[in-house]
Amino acid sequence: MSLLRRIFQFSLILSVFIIISCQFEDEAIPCFTSFDCPEGYFCSVDGICVPEGVGDTGNTGDTGATGDTGNTSDTGNTGNTSDTGNTGNTGNTSDTGDTGDTSDTGNTGNTGNTGNTGNTGDTGNTGNTGNTGNTGNTGDTGDTAPVCGNGTKEEGEDCDDGTDNGKYGFCLADCSGMGERCGDSVVQDTQELCDGNTIVCNLIEGMGYVNELEATCVATCDKWDTSVCTCDAGYEKDVDGKCVDIDECTAVTHNCDANADCENTDGAFTCSCKDYYTGDGTSCTYCDQVTTCGSDCHECTGDTLLCKDNGDGTTVCVQCIEEVNCDGETPHCLVADNTCVGCRDDSDCNTGAGEVCRTDTHTCELNSCGDGYLGGTVPEFVEGFESGSRPSYSAGSEWSISTSQKHGGTYSLKSNSTSDDDYNSIAFIKYTDGQICFWYAGESESSCDYLTVYVDGSVEFEVSGSHSTWTEKCITVTAGYPTVVFEYSKDFMSSSGWDAFYIDDIKFHGEVAEQCEVSLPETTSCEDLGYDNSQTVQCGSDCTWQAGEDECEYDDGW
Repeated sequence: MSLLRRIFQFSLILSVFIIISCQFEDEAIPCFTSFDCPEGYFCSVDGICVPEGVGDTGNTGDTGATGDTGNTSDTGNTGNTSDTGNTGNTGNTSDTGDTGDTSDTGNTGNTGNTGNTGNTGDTGNTGNTGNTGNTGNTGDTGDTAPVCGNGTKEEGEDCDDGTDNGKYGFCLADCSGMGERCGDSVVQDTQELCDGNTIVCNLIEGMGYVNELEATCVATCDKWDTSVCTCDAGYEKDVDGKCVDIDECTAVTHNCDANADCENTDGAFTCSCKDYYTGDGTSCTYCDQVTTCGSDCHECTGDTLLCKDNGDGTTVCVQCIEEVNCDGETPHCLVADNTCVGCRDDSDCNTGAGEVCRTDTHTCELNSCGDGYLGGTVPEFVEGFESGSRPSYSAGSEWSISTSQKHGGTYSLKSNSTSDDDYNSIAFIKYTDGQICFWYAGESESSCDYLTVYVDGSVEFEVSGSHSTWTEKCITVTAGYPTVVFEYSKDFMSSSGWDAFYIDDIKFHGEVAEQCEVSLPETTSCEDLGYDNSQTVQCGSDCTWQAGEDECEYDDGW
């Protein structure tokens, strides 16, 4: 071929290339394969020529270099696939040889490595007619790109922990290396307490350590190794290593005296002697001396100059412990309260003169009814009806007060007029010491009309006929509160003389001990005095129970 012809062909090819380049810049160039695109472009999956390096997803492989005339062209290099890259384009066919022989088929481009959804590479175009060139070498298949996050470490990745990527203690999110973790010597505030570093013991918050040795971080980065850290005196480590107070009182590691109380304090304890002991707590002495006595170990002064040991671990300042400690008007020591008194009981008084030892003042005095002290004597009691009325302890209205006949004084008690075959009576309930004496006088039909005396329903005395002279009669009864009834009864006919009886000066008892004390709020019941009913009985003014006044009775009446 002449030089002129070659120059012409080169100019023609250059013009076409310029025209095609200009067209591409203005509008998209459709294509079926990359051979339909100008140099530096490839055919995309959308059928449009696009610049190399702008794949749908991955980069397109480079076109193989054109082979020499007649020689087989070199295979194009496979394009690198992106994370989800398209398949690389096939290598281009070699240029036409000088001869007019059919050109060699161009080398088919190697398929690029498949991405996650990579497209298959385009097939190379057939070469133009000319001398048959040698077939180009097939390009190498491209490698598949690693997938970060699938849990498998692949070529190009430093690690891959799958869905845990990016979390503490696992691979970074891009699989380029390990992320934040224990052992990287970087303290992660939200995950770690420490990491490869140290701390001075007394700077560890909330633990109470006092020494300045350095504690190291444990392998798990969640706490310090505090084995070198120590607590202050009076403290010890608990199961978590924290310094806590030692309760020396419970642990019995104190030095308090056996008669002292131990009280635990923060980091220490105190000892204090118990009541009735004195000392510093580590040594306590029993307070049973005049100078140290009582619960507070004070000095005995004033009227209580003696220290008494009660025998139960207590002491008290007293006036006396025995008789020799007392004299003068208070010669006796009352052991109950260790005081000097005039009398302890009646044996210390002149009982022959009627003295008793008053329990409130412990002095010897004559006891009398109404003084508020039980145990005195009550003088004899004789009912002479000198009040001019029936006594309050009597019951019945069939006998009346009279002045016509009497044994002494002005008045006596007379039976009222009684019809034939009838009777009238009066009852008395008064304390008796076991004998009742009375005076009587009267006139009646002998052996027909009678004066009868009943004691608790039993006949104790009976008389009939003429007895105009006053006569005394004594009957024996049970001491206490019997019911005594005087009755005048008539037969069915006739009468004689006064046709009545009189009684006077009834002696119920001689001098006796008080049965109750009228000034004290005392009561009893009829039942307690031997009667059937349970009526409450008060103490009478004579210091005997008011059995009659309060109507004690039997079921069958008086």
